[in-house]
Amino acid sequence: MGTYKDLIEMVIKRELGILGKDKTFAVLNDFNIIADEDGNVQSIAGDGKTILNDLLDQFGKRYGLWAVLGCKISVLKAANAYNLELPEILTRK
Repeated sequence: MGTYKDLIEMVIKRELGILGKDKTFAVLNDFNIIADEDGNVQSIAGDGKTILNDLLDQFGKRYGLWAVLGCKISVLKAANAYNLELPEILTRK
């Protein structure tokens, strides 16, 4: 069974591959998310659903809509498979 932490890791790993380490970790620092160089989350504080929503929102604000759209499908599929409620940013039309 997956968790929001797993979804957050999916986002981080995708952004590391697209945006690179410096830009990705700059956003993670804003949320006090500790992750290793491969994007594996070591520590998050707070509600995972809210953090996922706010993290995607921040990537979009800083680096554009494509930063969010690029990982939206895989996160949607995983959330469905894990039976997790989607954050607001992933349900907007």
